[in-house]
Amino acid sequence: MTTLAIARMRFNGDAQEFQRRYTSDPEIRAIFEELGQPEGAIRHRTFATDGELIVVDEWESAEQVRAWIGSPGIQRLMSALELGRPEVTIAEQLVLGDELS
Repeated sequence: MTTLAIARMRFNGDAQEFQRRYTSDPEIRAIFEELGQPEGAIRHRTFATDGELIVVDEWESAEQVRAWIGSPGIQRLMSALELGRPEVTIAEQLVLGDELS
């Protein structure tokens, strides 16, 4: 079974501006490339509301999520993006027979 991690964090500006900066800022791109594909990560998606990012990840284990969140590279990325401290929820999957692909 897999682990779901949902991180919510505040950011300054609007979502389009954040997206442009994330995809074009050389410092941010360098950190992102240095981080590479984290071990145990299955799926990653980022969503935005007014002034808030919501990152939804699926991982092989909760331990891998915690290691990734606490890594120096992620801390540098959060700082470079001027993001607030994330509120993170980690949940283990339950298999109930109602799953959709």
